[in-house]
Amino acid sequence: MTLGCLDKPGCDETHLNGPTDIAFGPQHDIFVSDGYGNNRVVHFDSNGRFIKAWGELGVERGQFSLPHCIGVDSQGHVYVGGRNNVRVQVFDADGNFLDEWRNLIVPWGICVTPADEIWMVGSTPMRWEDDQDQLGGPPKDQIFMKFNPDGKVLQLWTVPKGVDGREKPGECNMAHGLAVDSKGNLYVGDINGKRAQKFIRLANEA
Repeated sequence: MTLGCLDKPGCDETHLNGPTDIAFGPQHDIFVSDGYGNNRVVHFDSNGRFIKAWGELGVERGQFSLPHCIGVDSQGHVYVGGRNNVRVQVFDADGNFLDEWRNLIVPWGICVTPADEIWMVGSTPMRWEDDQDQLGGPPKDQIFMKFNPDGKVLQLWTVPKGVDGREKPGECNMAHGLAVDSKGNLYVGDINGKRAQKFIRLANEA
């Protein structure tokens, strides 16, 4: 299956423009954060047929500025991490706004577990600099957060941002990908570090 058209950016039912992430709903339908250029979410069915799209550039509810990651829980709620707006917005599968979590994390990656724990990796909120066109590049740190579906923070910790080319074990450098296994261990991929790391859950951790 191919979604979009190779080397042909656009903003309609058959084209994307710099998609950043993909997630799958309870009925195997497909949600794409079409973040670089289009600032929207695109919903396809399990066969790749276009259903609808929502969002545009802006700061209001239902608008986006670089939607960078997306996840869907068992109830079909869609979580969209907006990097430049420092927030997570929650929608139903039809794109209706439900909630937003503001100024907690600059979201770079998301993983929703079968138990509907919403894990995110990114960086702590920071100021825009004059020479930036994307917030948090480079970030001052790397942060992990676990939320429940209502947006309550269940866990938080940071790791140092590694120095380019000299990253040490346990450091991350532009972490973009996140996955969680059945034991609660985290797998993190970072761009500048050019690697994936496994963070093991402590046995005495609640």
